[in-house]
Amino acid sequence: MALRNVPFRSEVLGWDPDSLADYFKKLNYKDCEKAVKKYHIDGARFLNLTENDIQKFPKLRVPILSKLSQEINKNEERRSIFTRKPQVQRFPEETESHEEDNGG
Repeated sequence: MALRNVPFRSEVLGWDPDSLADYFKKLNYKDCEKAVKKYHIDGARFLNLTENDIQKFPKLRVPILSKLSQEINKNEERRSIFTRKPQVQRFPEETESHEEDNGG
């Protein structure tokens, strides 16, 4: 499975079980889609899978799902590095006029 066009972590965190099921449907993982609907697994839960959650998915899909979850979690980190620009606060430069104001 080529993990291209992985959704951003912030996007997946907001998914309800139906949205996550739709994503698996697009990937053609109908067995995972059924598990998500049956156990009401949302995006946040998918990104933080526990051992108990993992057991709810078909065993053959577990390695792929673990990798997918890791890639989605990494995706946000990678994106944030390039989109954040440090805010540099600029102050007007001091001029020599202050010395003149002091009686110079």
